[in-house]
Amino acid sequence: MINKKLIKSFCNRFNIKNYSINLDGSIDVYGLVNLDGYIDEELQIKFNIVSGYFFCSNSKINSFKNFPNFIGGEFHFKKNIIDNFYGFPVVEGKAILNESTIKSLDGYKDSIDKLIFEDKEKVIRKIKLTKLLNTIL
Repeated sequence: MINKKLIKSFCNRFNIKNYSINLDGSIDVYGLVNLDGYIDEELQIKFNIVSGYFFCSNSKINSFKNFPNFIGGEFHFKKNIIDNFYGFPVVEGKAILNESTIKSLDGYKDSIDKLIFEDKEKVIRKIKLTKLLNTIL
């Protein structure tokens, strides 16, 4: 059952104005979404498509559950902890993850060139080495 009251309240809280509610209860947003500083551990509503930028930096979110399936602009997810990339959206632009702790690239399906974060090569080597050691031990 679609909780339109929850969706409208969430959208009002984050000043999301140009959106439509889909039959499955997800929303399409025509423009950008700014959820910087979001305090819950997961998004309370399901996004489907965001045509513009999607900002969700410095938040308490610990998974990509309910994140958009597609982001038409850049995806800013800075200063967060990323355990894995399962549920990570398809991003037309770059995914800016600076100052985030990245524990695993598991679940990431797109070009690694689209991810932007500090010490990318070092993190990738460390993750690959950890996987190799786990298969040996």
